Amino acid sequence: MPLLAAGMTGGWEYLASEVIYENAKSNDKTLVFVEGASHLFTTAKEVERFPGEFGDTMKTLYDYVDSWLSAKGRFLCILR
Repeated sequence: MPLLAAGMTGGWEYLASEVIYENAKSNDKTLVFVEGASHLFTTAKEVERFPGEFGDTMKTLYDYVDSWLSAKGRFLCILR
């Protein structure tokens, strides 16, 4: 099965996504990091060096997930 592991770099737990990715057996796997996103995908404004540095992290993540899910051949339906 395809796997998308996403780490949010504005929180402490982002390294877990790398461990999950490294241990996954899927042939179709992707690891991404959303710079400045908190655990709940929102912008971690407390770590910005200037206002708006990371933009809208939730939109960034959702746009990426949309394009990843929509990739040609990502999901194939096999009927038996």
